[in-house]
Amino acid sequence: MKKINNVNMKRINNVNMKKIAILLTMMTVALMAAAQMANPVKFTSQLKTTNGSSEGEIIFTGTIDKGWHVYSTNLGDAGPTEAAIVFHKKDGVEPVGKLKAVGKEISQFDEMFGAKLRFFENNVKFVQKVKFTKPNYDIDVDLEYGACNDQSCLPPSSRLKPKPRPTRSLLCKPLRPTVQR
Repeated sequence: MKKINNVNMKRINNVNMKKIAILLTMMTVALMAAAQMANPVKFTSQLKTTNGSSEGEIIFTGTIDKGWHVYSTNLGDAGPTEAAIVFHKKDGVEPVGKLKAVGKEISQFDEMFGAKLRFFENNVKFVQKVKFTKPNYDIDVDLEYGACNDQSCLPPSSRLKPKPRPTRSLLCKPLRPTVQR
């Protein structure tokens, strides 16, 4: 009887080991898929105002993972999606000037797009000056931008939605990149 029990135990152990191996393989595949979907560019947004002033700034601050870059403003039609601000709602607010990129801008020829482009690595700020035309205002705005590494560009993705303010609201939503080729 002991021989039968030992044989059965070996079979049970083999079945359990196969189940464990399959489970570990599935977990590894899931982790690899999640790592590929990681967001290499992260933005926060804020509205900067000064008491008594009729002007302010919408500031998008981006952190860029190593090996990735975010394209600057005013690139023209030569290549990737340039950084741009899109107002969906601006009740009591008017933009003043154009979106301004702040940071260490790099200008170089991009093999993927076949053009000289300007972009940022590590971090960037995009600033849009605004003028308040009413004491209470409502802003709904997106930051659209292009982000690539040496091999690929990111597709569009979800939006950031900061908490609205009680009497004055701001809804800033940096989008993940829009790819144009």
